[in-house]
Amino acid sequence: MRRNTGDTVLWLIIAVGILLRLINIEAVDFETDETQAALFATQAWPPLGMAILAAAQEMFGHTIAVARGVSVFFGLTSLPLFYLIAQELNFKKNQALLVIALASVFPSHIL
Repeated sequence: MRRNTGDTVLWLIIAVGILLRLINIEAVDFETDETQAALFATQAWPPLGMAILAAAQEMFGHTIAVARGVSVFFGLTSLPLFYLIAQELNFKKNQALLVIALASVFPSHIL
């Protein structure tokens, strides 16, 4: 029974992370790296980041939403990874959940 509660909390935290990252994804903010990259300022990201962004823009178009979508994708995939790393470091389940809860709402990690 306790395991299911922890799993539910984990998924709720990830859902909050998804929601926070998708709100106003198309809002234009010319100070973000994603906007600079979408506008072809090639020094905005390191070479690997630009290669991933270029591939995404080739597939989905040259929009700010696509550029931010790359960041959203990596931000969301990092949440379960943070949880697994915390467990690997022998954190208790509640501590591991706290790690991803903080990561899911940390402003710099959102956008």
